[in-house]
Amino acid sequence: KVDVVIGSLISILEYGIADASEKVSLRQELRNVSDYIAIQNIRYNRHFQLVEHIEEGLMEFPVFRMLLQPLVENSIFHGYSGGGIEGSITIHAYRNGGQVMIEVIDQGEGITAERIQHILVADPSDLELKRKRIGLNNIHGRIRLHYGEQFGLQIISTPQEITCVRAVFPVGSFKGDA
Repeated sequence: KVDVVIGSLISILEYGIADASEKVSLRQELRNVSDYIAIQNIRYNRHFQLVEHIEEGLMEFPVFRMLLQPLVENSIFHGYSGGGIEGSITIHAYRNGGQVMIEVIDQGEGITAERIQHILVADPSDLELKRKRIGLNNIHGRIRLHYGEQFGLQIISTPQEITCVRAVFPVGSFKGDA
């Protein structure tokens, strides 16, 4: 177990200290998430299964470095009660018209509609909420700043059933692997 943790930790650290403005492939992001989940499985003595459903041709789609890890972290800490319960985390990437959707889905505790309304707000007045949503808000802001206001994060959730955090990107000039 120590070898797994050390290997995964080294990979995550090397990945995280690289140039944050440099885009990486979805494949690289998935590898980083896999290392992160390996560590969390040992840390919590649980099994968080990573399930990948990636549309053919999207493994090389360029995304922001550290796009997925904070979303997966939220699934474990919020959806799965801080690692108190185990479950699967699905990453689904697909094209929808002129957009690429990358989703992180868990079957944990879920988020109420009222909380969802406040999570991606530019400047919440609630300091506690501001602290809890740094990762999501940062990702949402980076996507919107780079691609435009019509892109960013969407959150869909049914409490006690499912939460889906969807990152929406333009297909742009990306042609894919095919």
